[in-house]
Amino acid sequence: MAGGDARSLAQDAQQALRVRAVKLVVEQDWSQVQAAEAVGVGERQMRRWMVRYRRGGWKALQKRPRGRSSQSQMTLSGTQQARLVDAIKSNCPDQLRIAGLLWTRSTVRDLIERECGVRLDLSTVGRYLRRWGLLKRPVKRALEQNLTCV
Repeated sequence: MAGGDARSLAQDAQQALRVRAVKLVVEQDWSQVQAAEAVGVGERQMRRWMVRYRRGGWKALQKRPRGRSSQSQMTLSGTQQARLVDAIKSNCPDQLRIAGLLWTRSTVRDLIERECGVRLDLSTVGRYLRRWGLLKRPVKRALEQNLTCV
């Protein structure tokens, strides 16, 4: 891999590279530094591969699925959203047995997890709240406000 980058290789080629490097260390008693130089990767990456091999054997060096998991792409259906908006507008969190006195992104996330069985990231919950019209930025203070009446 002189001058190249292993990340640009196909997954099968990357797997073969990992297996070849670990075999040099395990079966031919090369040092990790020598094996890393031989296959053209950094010593740090070689150490990671060896840790994976020691923990899970040859199977740990196989290619793995890439990209976002289908679990992270879960969205709420229209009926779920309507039910959640109704619950938020008509109740306080403590009435629904959720810790907190005000609706925050984290309390809404807890409600979504309990009612829909989906764990969403806080930024995703914020996007839902904005879409539902429940998240608004505070109005800026007027510059000409009278501070003497305080």
